Amino acid sequence: NVAGLQVDLRLIVQYQLMFCQCVAQVSIQRCDAHGFGMWLVSRKQDGESIGMAGLVKRDFLRNVDLGYAFLPAGRGAGYATEAARAAYAR
Repeated sequence: NVAGLQVDLRLIVQYQLMFCQCVAQVSIQRCDAHGFGMWLVSRKQDGESIGMAGLVKRDFLRNVDLGYAFLPAGRGAGYATEAARAAYAR
């Protein structure tokens, strides 16, 4: 049933948006609490968002940790290394 599938797809999209909003709120709260957090990483040449990277305070680690995640378009090109250097330089 095509109509049922469209409803299911709308629910999936709505759930994804709610999840993204929740992740953003948690990230902002952590940044406010610790003074650092994750940044969006985008390519200089075209501005495409390719991932995120930054400093993270994890409950199970004593020290600050470097965190990153990249889409396939941002993997294997040295972006994680560049982001790590920028994070530690701040």
